Amino acid sequence: MKKETGLSEDEIVKMLSKFDYHTRITKTDLRELKKTAEYLERENIIKSIPDINSILWR
Repeated sequence: MKKETGLSEDEIVKMLSKFDYHTRITKTDLRELKKTAEYLERENIIKSIPDINSILWR
């Protein structure tokens, strides 16, 4: 990453420590996905709301 960013190793470590790269899907995430799907259905962008829980790995 040093070559790509031009930053020192210490700067990269400091920068990366500010981010959380977790893969957890929270209840809030699920709620927002449902709201988005409802909007898309209302706008006739999708035909039906998918079952979000059935497409996620747990």
